[in-house]
Amino acid sequence: MAEPIAGWNTMTESGKSPRKLTEVMARDTTLSQLLRTARELKVLQALMDARMGAGFAANCKVAALRADGTLVLVARSPVWASRLRYLGTDLVEWAKQVPELARVSSVHVQVGKDPV
Repeated sequence: MAEPIAGWNTMTESGKSPRKLTEVMARDTTLSQLLRTARELKVLQALMDARMGAGFAANCKVAALRADGTLVLVARSPVWASRLRYLGTDLVEWAKQVPELARVSSVHVQVGKDPV
């Protein structure tokens, strides 16, 4: 194991060693849920990028997959938002064939300043 950096105190002010992240995650359900959501969004983004291509990846981002099955996408401009809305039904049909996206039942598109 590597030696601690000189001057770096590995003890907290209370004299106890800091807890491991896995320990914190096991106790903090909010933090655990946030991490799960971030991982899910990363997977969904990769799937959408692969399906939609480079233009999508540069101009649109997956914002959420709601509990009701709504896939929320953020587009950089009204033009990209219109393209995505036009493809909404096709995206839902495609999503039903992808295990990670099978619960998608609708697509909601909004325009954001800079989703990238």
